[in-house]
Amino acid sequence: MRRILAAVAAFAATAYSLPGDLVVLSAKEVRPDEGAGLYYLGEAAGGFLYNGGAGAVARVAPYRLLDRGARDKDYYVAWAPAPLAAASFAAFGSAAALGPDEVLVGVNPEIDADGLRAVDRRIELRALQPITPATSRYAGEPPPTQKDAAIEAAVNTITEQEYAGYIQTLQDFGTRHSGFPGCDLARDYLKDFFAAQGLNATLFEVTHNDETYYNVVAERRGTSSADEIIIIGAHYDSTAGMSPGGYAPGAEDNASGTAAVMAAARALRSFQFDRTVRYIAFGGEEQGCWGSYGYAYYCHDHGENIVAVLVADMVAYDEENGGRDDYVVDVDKYKWLHLYFAGVGALYGQNLIYEEGSCGSDQESFWFAGYPALGAIEGSIGAGGSASYPYYHTTQDTLDKLEPAFAVRFVKDYAATLAHLARFNNTGVDEPTVPSGPAHPRARPFAVYPNPYHYASGGGVTFANVAAPATITVYDLAGRKIGGAAVAAGREEYSWAPRAADGSRLVPGLYLYRVKGTAQEETGKLVVTE
Repeated sequence: MRRILAAVAAFAATAYSLPGDLVVLSAKEVRPDEGAGLYYLGEAAGGFLYNGGAGAVARVAPYRLLDRGARDKDYYVAWAPAPLAAASFAAFGSAAALGPDEVLVGVNPEIDADGLRAVDRRIELRALQPITPATSRYAGEPPPTQKDAAIEAAVNTITEQEYAGYIQTLQDFGTRHSGFPGCDLARDYLKDFFAAQGLNATLFEVTHNDETYYNVVAERRGTSSADEIIIIGAHYDSTAGMSPGGYAPGAEDNASGTAAVMAAARALRSFQFDRTVRYIAFGGEEQGCWGSYGYAYYCHDHGENIVAVLVADMVAYDEENGGRDDYVVDVDKYKWLHLYFAGVGALYGQNLIYEEGSCGSDQESFWFAGYPALGAIEGSIGAGGSASYPYYHTTQDTLDKLEPAFAVRFVKDYAATLAHLARFNNTGVDEPTVPSGPAHPRARPFAVYPNPYHYASGGGVTFANVAAPATITVYDLAGRKIGGAAVAAGREEYSWAPRAADGSRLVPGLYLYRVKGTAQEETGKLVVTE
């Protein structure tokens, strides 16, 4: 049974009930405000998806009919890095081919979308929801022409070790499949992490067909232009095909993107911006981007002025193996975002190539709501983008397959783009510094790893970057002291063997730790598993 969370914002995503025909228009792109009764659903292979009554559709002919007047269905665009046949989905409901590797599927709302992966475990799902776009009060801007010394110093504190540590921590939850304990633990870890960066971290709940997905939203309120919002985000859930409750480490998909958001938040933690910045870890992406859909709808309905959204999804696999260093950015009609991102990258000298292409992820939710958004994924267009990652949606999607040294260059561009878009102001800001001593392979400035701790992996639990002298104490949920020690001045870390006083293994479960010293006080959760 799902536990109840206090102080959680909520949004209910309702099923898409079709009032008319579902069509593909190939001649031109028609936005909802260009024709009454038409609703834009997104771009698909060969054209643009729309829904509307027969009269509205007739005004924009020629078109290809996909489904006529069907109500009470959930619609998904299913894509796979291999040919897909519409007939393969016949058992689930209606199906129509959009292209050689893309099928539109209409299913009964009672059907679990994950079941569609019986056709191909590699399938990506995008749920369709109609929305009348908001009118963005911001039309874009040219990229900066000069580097900012403070921004450059901040992003250069992001290291390969830090970035890999975030990925490993997320991978160690075992599975982050939506609705399973590992996903909930990852969610709580991310909320605590963002709070530790001085951000206002909250949970945003999205409910669809009795399933609940959680976004972690961490905000730094802007100063002179606080009503203008920049979002940087990535989905934190994972999947491994047809075993939702099994091992789904999701290092590349998408701990790599989530870690990029975390690194940006850490590097810019002391920065103040003119615009409001929101760091978001989206839930429910693997079930059809429900977390980001719910959030985009909420922002649309509340008239929020989102200037730009930057989404990272699968950004740490070097498919060129040291060749051309390419990333694909997907911006729909918002071409200025591609130019802006590439311009910042050129300015700060990470020497990456950003080509415009396709990246099916959470940025699409914001397009449908009328907001400028960019999605980024590693890989050149010619090489097929993420389709070349051989461990996609498998139990082998682990950190050892990735190239953090390659990815951290992207992460620096990602963070620098955020800082420029948010209009960094340096009034009263302390310049970020790199901690002295060797870079630590986990989150800075303080981290506990591995968390969860697995007895099968051996070793102990490390409390890193402790401001000693300090006392570390571990408790069970009844408040009984389990272990701990005093960390003497001059030491930065402490390794604890998770054992009871008699030397026996602890019962697998949730424990609490407290670090208390004259210069530091930390509390948190520690998960112990077999």
